[in-house]
Amino acid sequence: MENFEEVAIFGIPALFTPARIDRSTVPYGCHLYEVRHDDDCQGDAVQIARNICVNHWGSLITRDELEINDGYLDIGPMDLNYGTGDCRSISDFMAKYPDAGRKEVKQMGLTSKLASVYDTGADFWRDNVLGYGTGEAVAICSRYLGINLVREHQEDECRFCREIFAAMAEATKDVFVPVKLVYPYGFEVAKERMETSYYHKNRDMNTECTHAIDAAISESCYKVNHYNLELAAMCVISGHGFGRVNAVLAHQVQKHAYDGRYSGASKKWAEGFNIPDKTHVFLNSHATLVEGFAAHARKLHSDLGTGDSALPGQEEDGRFKSANGYGVIRSFMFSENQGYAIAHNPDAPDRYVCWQFTVTEGGRDYYWGIYGNEQTAIDGYNARLFAKYN
Repeated sequence: MENFEEVAIFGIPALFTPARIDRSTVPYGCHLYEVRHDDDCQGDAVQIARNICVNHWGSLITRDELEINDGYLDIGPMDLNYGTGDCRSISDFMAKYPDAGRKEVKQMGLTSKLASVYDTGADFWRDNVLGYGTGEAVAICSRYLGINLVREHQEDECRFCREIFAAMAEATKDVFVPVKLVYPYGFEVAKERMETSYYHKNRDMNTECTHAIDAAISESCYKVNHYNLELAAMCVISGHGFGRVNAVLAHQVQKHAYDGRYSGASKKWAEGFNIPDKTHVFLNSHATLVEGFAAHARKLHSDLGTGDSALPGQEEDGRFKSANGYGVIRSFMFSENQGYAIAHNPDAPDRYVCWQFTVTEGGRDYYWGIYGNEQTAIDGYNARLFAKYN
């Protein structure tokens, strides 16, 4: 592609084109962003994001990664400057700025040498937990996986990364992470429950996950037609959780069931998901790359994902019973004396229920029940948690 213009965004060298660019074609060491123009169509660039659907102004390619913390980055009239250089192609741009984009790796110092310092990736995880605590260890190990995403690996390095991810998944399987909750209802049910704002919030989170998958696939290309798709899957799952990543991938495959580039195994797997929100965006990556990413994500979930998929809260033995004979089997306390519960009564017409409850001197007061089968109670439980924490 030779129709770029060299520009500067926040003083950082970049290439600009008014066209959309397929992320799978962006080479390793470069980052792709899209630019939004103003609503008045005056030709003013006002925002940068990984993906722009409305008011698309053009595409930017940089060597340094931009900090886009909330999905979008607002820009002013002086932030994007045109005609700052003579590069007209990506190859010329990469040759002109050979060291940009690699500063993070050099500064962090986390390279394959770690595999020779620690016997296993699990040892690296434990060392960080002991030194910094679980929360910071998650951040450090996730960053390490992200840095290795852009490199070619030997098998021992791949094994080391798998061990880190497995240790991290096992240690955090019971940790409640609100952003990984998935709202379980479609728009009509959400409307009936007066929860449309949560439906829209979940759709935005699905869209962010979709963009994260596209970005990870693109960034995992360490040389032409060679990708670290297993590491890409680890990186996205670490940030968004198995539940949301599976939902996004299943939505993609369900809507493209006619596409022969998706395997029979992927299509059969996707059929097992009830996706209530069918309106969020599709992945832009090439179908063959999405198929590879999905295969690795499925295997990781099969090997490690049971904890992440488990319901939040504490398992109970049924000793807390309601007046109508339901025994509590799981509960989540969201304050000192309030919580949500799932209860079971094998003799009732509706065998499962999700309640909110208040702890009193005499025990628990249960109310606002959602009765039905097990999935009905689970959906109600997850919807209440999502509404409470998102």
